Amino acid sequence: MANILVYIDVRDGLISQTALGALVFARTIATERGATLYGFVPCAAAPDYAEDDLCAVLSRHGADKLILATDPSFAGVVSAETHGAALVRVCGQIRPMLIIFADRTIASTLGPLVAHWANTPLLTHDAVAMLPDITPLVVELVHVPAPTPVSSDEAEVLPFHLG
Repeated sequence: MANILVYIDVRDGLISQTALGALVFARTIATERGATLYGFVPCAAAPDYAEDDLCAVLSRHGADKLILATDPSFAGVVSAETHGAALVRVCGQIRPMLIIFADRTIASTLGPLVAHWANTPLLTHDAVAMLPDITPLVVELVHVPAPTPVSSDEAEVLPFHLG
């Protein structure tokens, strides 16, 4: 089965609005292609579980599965050495056909590493529209849609350990 992965930016326990918009965008593609939509969520510590927690919010915005990677090193600035290494390991396990970054800074930090690993170019959203059948793709979204909940289903949470 095809997989699509969205990098989810979480800072101080809050999900970025651009990451939510990227999930909504990716949900449309995943539905069209019959793909499973993964959210890669690097956190310094495991989130709390409550009615409106991080996992519930990501589920409502379209994620089928959440790869929850927890490590104290994720508390700092996003870097290839910490976040990138974990992301490449996850991509090696799920082999996504499409990897989406909604934040330009994160895309410029991690995109080249992941694109190199996948042996594919790093493209912008506009370029993807012209090349819809090339896989795998690593994409930086330029125009992120407004984050509107699209589902009431709960995503499966998959713990990921660096060690």
